[in-house]
Amino acid sequence: MSRQKASPRPRVVVSSTASLDGRITLSKSELLLTPQVGQRWRSHWPSDVPELIAQRAADIEERHHPTVFLEGSGTFVADTAGPVTGIAGQHDPSDLRRDWLHQRATKWLVVVDGRGRVPWSFTGNADVSLLVLVSARTPLAYLAWLRALQVPYLLAGDDRVNLSLALEKMAHLIGAKCIVSEGGGGINGAFLRSGLVDEVQMIWFPAVIGGAGTPSSFDGDSLTAEQAPLSMTHCGTVIGRHGSIWSRYETAVGPGRKHAGAV
Repeated sequence: MSRQKASPRPRVVVSSTASLDGRITLSKSELLLTPQVGQRWRSHWPSDVPELIAQRAADIEERHHPTVFLEGSGTFVADTAGPVTGIAGQHDPSDLRRDWLHQRATKWLVVVDGRGRVPWSFTGNADVSLLVLVSARTPLAYLAWLRALQVPYLLAGDDRVNLSLALEKMAHLIGAKCIVSEGGGGINGAFLRSGLVDEVQMIWFPAVIGGAGTPSSFDGDSLTAEQAPLSMTHCGTVIGRHGSIWSRYETAVGPGRKHAGAV
């Protein structure tokens, strides 16, 4: 059974697939959404990995019925990518710098893009709608472009997207009770440092990638002297036919941790 929480915020489940050394792509410069890179990545999976991924998705759906699947901007663009040009011209900051939620959906793909870097071509389909998390520093031209694309966005935070505030807004405005983070180490690391991870669903496949700086399941800021590792409780493991491993963990009850809450 799932651990009950007193907090009104949505439950955060981190769902990640990695090599034995925790790497989630082949190198820092390669995006898995690039067809050739994605094909190379999956070519090192034994045939039990897709089976375990399907079992994991069914488990999350059965226990939590999530309506939000979240990614960071690093899933879609390189670290060096600058802001999207957007729509040039005069924009009313008081109008653009507010939540814009003009539609409802049963499921959402939510992307954290406080710097306005993702040049969207996909904005949703019959099954899922795109929603972008931005901050008060997100370029106005990008916000105007999102409106032109009819892409909803929620403003959470000043200099960067504040994940705690974003979760509260998603709970209140779109009724989110569970958010599944399927993003990279940057967004997962931000959730971790913000003290917002409730559950980790990991699949490891039998390969080792290595490489200094190769993205892992949890990247981002290092622990400070005031912070502690997040203790987890093991909730079950399935070993695939070819040695891949799916394990589920929940956050252990313990003393509070200091965190920043922004990404």
